[in-house]
This record gives sequence, C-alpha cells and structure tokens, in this order.
Amino acid sequence: MLSVFYATKRRMARYATVAMLMGLMLTLLVVAPPAMAQSAPTPAAPTNLKAKLTATQGQVHWNWNAVAGATKYRACDRAVRQGAKWDCDDTTTLGMYSSNLTVGVTYEFAVASVKDGVYSRWAKTRLLIEDAIPHLCPITGMPIPAGGYKSVGDTVRANGVSVTVTGASFPADTDRQLTNDRRFIKICATVSKGESSYYNGNLDTDAGLSMQWNSLDNCARYDIPANATVAIFAVRPWRDNASSVDGHPFLYRFNVPAN
Repeated sequence: MLSVFYATKRRMARYATVAMLMGLMLTLLVVAPPAMAQSAPTPAAPTNLKAKLTATQGQVHWNWNAVAGATKYRACDRAVRQGAKWDCDDTTTLGMYSSNLTVGVTYEFAVASVKDGVYSRWAKTRLLIEDAIPHLCPITGMPIPAGGYKSVGDTVRANGVSVTVTGASFPADTDRQLTNDRRFIKICATVSKGESSYYNGNLDTDAGLSMQWNSLDNCARYDIPANATVAIFAVRPWRDNASSVDGHPFLYRFNVPAN
C-alpha cells in the first residue's frame, strides 16, 4: 500500500511539474508576443494643386507642391460625367499636361504622393475646358473680354458706369424652398452713383440655367443646379441716355464648391 501511495505521489508530482511548465510557457506567450511587421507610414498628400488651360485647344497644365521624401507621384484625370474612368500615370515631376480634352466638359484632376510603396490620400481639383480659338465662354457662348474672366472684387466700366461684384456665396436652403437637385448662389454688387445708373446681369452654370429670386441690399439670389461646378455672371453696366453705347458684357467666373 505504501508503494502504491508513493507511485501515485510521484505521478502527482510529475503532473504538477508539467502543469507548472505549461503555465510558464503560457505566461511567456502572453507577456512577450512575437513582433509584428509594421507597414511604412503614409506620406503627406500634395498641396496647392492647380489646373490651368494652355493656349493649345483642349490642353490643361496642372501642377502641385513637392512632398518631402516622395519617390514619385500618381497623377490621374477624368471627365466629370457618369461612367468616366480615371486615366493615370506615374511621374517624378511636379506637373502634368493633359491633352485632347473635350471643350465644354469639366474634368477632375487628382494626384497622390508615393513613398516606400505607400500612397497618400488624393488631392483633387476641377476645371472646365473652354474654347481656345476663338476664346468663347462655353457656358454663355459669349466672347471672353480682353483680360479674361473677372473675379469677386473686380470693377468693370462701360457706358459711364462702374460695377463691382463684391461677393459670391452659397447660402444654405434653410427654409426648404428648393428641390434636392437645386441650390442657392448669392451675388452682391455695387454700382457707381449717378442718375439712371444700373447694370443688367445674367447667371448661367455648366450644369444648366439659373432662376433669379429676390434682390435685397445690392444682392441677388439665384437657384442653380446642385451639380454645377462653375457659374458665369454676365454683367453689362448701363446708363439711360448715354452718349455712346457699349453693349459688350463682362463675364465674372465663380467656382461652385461641392454641395
């Protein structure tokens, strides 16, 4: 009986030893996991992306600022329309030329920096392709005056009258007056003082016509298609009984932010 007890005790001791070893191994596994492979850090995205028409019909030059450590850039463009596919190239320069683009179509340009095989987030911009020769506005069909499009803050003069567009904003439709496919744009302008001084104004976009709402405090509100990317405001300064008449309109160009 003593021999049985002794053998049992030895087996129990062996089992205890095995259990202790297994517990130590589990502890080591929990306390010291194997090192995991780390991916390379994501590089910064390119900044100051700009796209500009060249003197060549249907051609755009677009460029961006350098990203420290980037080994190359992935540059893509596509037409902004249903089903359009990206056309992409790799480059080590800070600019690209896109050619044979369709006049009257808005294109999107995107660039990402690449470092150690890792891509940054995309920087994007859009540009409407306009006619180069003759230089006509593809939205209004009007000739673009010498000096190009005007912007907020610019003053135009004709017929003895000066007009300055002082603001272009995109107020929210807080009163739910529009359908989901329309949005507001608000244009503000001042006119030089004088008897019978005023201006004629018309607003069009690359996605369709506008509808004018109320005018108040030198500002006029229009509703435009929600998918518009560019708005053109045609302005003709006017004075009744002017000694000479210049009926040529000036064109103000506004980029429409995403809704």
